Amino acid sequence: MTEYEALGKYGAEILSNSNPANTNSIYCAITFLEDSTATLTSSNWSAGSSGGSTAGLTYPKGLTVFGRFTAVTLSSGKAICYKGAKL
Repeated sequence: MTEYEALGKYGAEILSNSNPANTNSIYCAITFLEDSTATLTSSNWSAGSSGGSTAGLTYPKGLTVFGRFTAVTLSSGKAICYKGAKL
């Protein structure tokens, strides 16, 4: 469990729509620095009846979400994404 909750041990990336995520990274937490519209891809999240898609959802400034994210795409806003362990 601790390998997913490193929160900085493996580094972080600041992302925006003009600075996309590294496709080789796994993120364990995402903190939104501005109100942001994003698509988050995760193997351990569900978006209910939409089948796990978070496309187009808006996340408020200051919100931190936790999970195992394999892709983060911001349409607007800015976020800091904390890298997790690659298992």
